Amino acid sequence: MINVGVKCPQRAPTVVIRLLPDLSEGRRRHCGRRMEGLRGMDDRPAQVSRSANFVRWKTTHRHASRLTALAARWTGPAGPLDQDQRWADARRLLHDDALPTADRVAGLLVLLYAQKLSTICALTTHHVRHEEGRTLLVLGSRPIALPVPLDSLVNEFTTGRKRPSGSLIHVPSDWLFSGRWPTQPLTEGSLARRLHAHGLRPRQSRNNALFALAAEVPAAILAKTLGIHIKAAIQWQRISSGD
Repeated sequence: MINVGVKCPQRAPTVVIRLLPDLSEGRRRHCGRRMEGLRGMDDRPAQVSRSANFVRWKTTHRHASRLTALAARWTGPAGPLDQDQRWADARRLLHDDALPTADRVAGLLVLLYAQKLSTICALTTHHVRHEEGRTLLVLGSRPIALPVPLDSLVNEFTTGRKRPSGSLIHVPSDWLFSGRWPTQPLTEGSLARRLHAHGLRPRQSRNNALFALAAEVPAAILAKTLGIHIKAAIQWQRISSGD
């Protein structure tokens, strides 16, 4: 019996689960062609995606070297891009002192610089620099000079960070967004819940930001400053230009 490991999702599509008996007995089917079971699933993209991820995991771990999965083509953001809402949220986070400073900074990194929550959680104090009176934030290979008043908010946050209220251990941490333990950063799920509590939708907000930035900034510079892959920057540039 093949151990599919923790990365095999519990909701793996039935079509993939049906392959396991043959695979576990060593009778791997010759599937140089696309998986027959995935045909007819074009109207269920989420199921196709989970199936493809499962098959890629199997081939990566040499459980099914002859299997291939359908490649899903990304056609751009799924939801509407509301730039007015994006700027309204940004103004609220910049000026609403009643909100936690950490949440304001995290939300602004999504809204203004299209950062993923996983990237934000991985930021440390070393990503914030000060040169010639400017506050720089390192997200990619080229640091970003933060504008006013975002620079003051980030400086306030980095110098006045506090341990989470649920933590009983009070020791210094290099993480900008530290978790309950000093050696661990805040988890992506925890940050998402905090931003959602303030009415933000991180995924949609990031799409809005990428769309707007790609329309104004060359792809090469976008990749270097935001820390995204050059191919992703080019793709967003094409989408923003209507190609």
